[in-house]
Amino acid sequence: MQNSIDIRIDIIDKQLLKTVYSAIVVETNAKEIERGKFQIRIDESSLIIKVKGADFVATRALTNSIMRLVKMSIDVGTTIEI
Repeated sequence: MQNSIDIRIDIIDKQLLKTVYSAIVVETNAKEIERGKFQIRIDESSLIIKVKGADFVATRALTNSIMRLVKMSIDVGTTIEI
Protein backbone atom coordinates (compact mmCIF):
# COMPACT_ATOMS: atom_id res chain seq x y z
CA MET A 1 0.00 0.00 0.00
CA GLN A 2 1.24 3.44 -0.88
CA ASN A 3 0.59 6.57 1.18
CA SER A 4 0.25 9.98 -0.42
CA ILE A 5 -0.04 13.61 0.60
CA ASP A 6 -1.12 16.48 -1.65
CA ILE A 7 0.17 19.97 -0.83
CA ARG A 8 -0.94 23.25 -2.38
CA ILE A 9 1.04 26.41 -1.58
CA ASP A 10 -0.31 29.69 -2.92
CA ILE A 11 2.43 32.13 -3.94
CA ILE A 12 1.06 35.31 -5.51
CA ASP A 13 4.43 36.63 -6.71
CA LYS A 14 4.97 34.80 -10.04
CA GLN A 15 8.75 35.32 -10.00
CA LEU A 16 9.03 33.93 -6.47
CA LEU A 17 6.84 30.99 -7.48
CA LYS A 18 9.16 30.18 -10.39
CA THR A 19 12.22 30.57 -8.15
CA VAL A 20 10.85 28.19 -5.50
CA TYR A 21 9.81 25.69 -8.18
CA SER A 22 13.27 25.80 -9.79
CA ALA A 23 15.02 25.26 -6.45
CA ILE A 24 12.90 22.23 -5.60
CA VAL A 25 13.11 20.66 -9.05
CA VAL A 26 16.91 20.87 -9.05
CA GLU A 27 17.07 19.27 -5.61
CA THR A 28 14.68 16.45 -6.49
CA ASN A 29 16.57 15.56 -9.65
CA ALA A 30 19.85 15.41 -7.72
CA LYS A 31 18.75 12.67 -5.31
CA GLU A 32 17.51 9.13 -5.64
CA ILE A 33 14.78 8.36 -3.17
CA GLU A 34 14.30 4.66 -2.50
CA ARG A 35 11.11 4.62 -0.41
CA GLY A 36 9.15 7.42 -2.03
CA LYS A 37 8.80 9.99 -4.76
CA PHE A 38 7.18 13.32 -5.38
CA GLN A 39 5.88 15.36 -8.24
CA ILE A 40 5.97 19.14 -8.42
CA ARG A 41 4.11 21.44 -10.75
CA ILE A 42 2.87 25.00 -11.00
CA ASP A 43 -0.87 25.63 -11.29
CA GLU A 44 -1.63 29.32 -11.90
CA SER A 45 -0.34 30.97 -8.70
CA SER A 46 0.17 27.79 -6.69
CA LEU A 47 2.90 25.26 -6.18
CA ILE A 48 1.41 21.75 -6.20
CA ILE A 49 3.41 18.96 -4.58
CA LYS A 50 2.28 15.33 -4.50
CA VAL A 51 4.28 13.11 -2.15
CA LYS A 52 4.08 9.32 -2.33
CA GLY A 53 5.80 6.96 0.06
CA ALA A 54 6.09 3.24 0.55
CA ASP A 55 4.87 3.65 4.14
CA PHE A 56 3.72 6.36 6.53
CA VAL A 57 7.20 7.03 7.95
CA ALA A 58 8.76 7.48 4.51
CA THR A 59 5.89 9.73 3.37
CA ARG A 60 6.16 11.92 6.48
CA ALA A 61 9.94 12.19 6.22
CA LEU A 62 9.84 13.13 2.55
CA THR A 63 7.06 15.66 3.19
CA ASN A 64 9.06 17.26 6.01
CA SER A 65 12.14 17.51 3.79
CA ILE A 66 10.22 19.11 0.95
CA MET A 67 8.48 21.59 3.23
CA ARG A 68 11.81 22.67 4.77
CA LEU A 69 13.20 23.18 1.27
CA VAL A 70 10.12 25.21 0.24
CA LYS A 71 10.36 27.39 3.37
CA MET A 72 14.06 27.97 2.86
CA SER A 73 13.52 28.85 -0.82
CA ILE A 74 10.76 31.31 0.05
CA ASP A 75 12.86 32.89 2.82
CA VAL A 76 15.83 33.35 0.52
CA GLY A 77 13.65 34.51 -2.39
CA THR A 78 11.95 37.19 -0.30
CA THR A 79 15.15 38.57 1.22
CA ILE A 80 17.01 38.86 -2.07
CA GLU A 81 15.74 41.04 -4.89
CA ILE A 82 14.78 38.79 -7.75
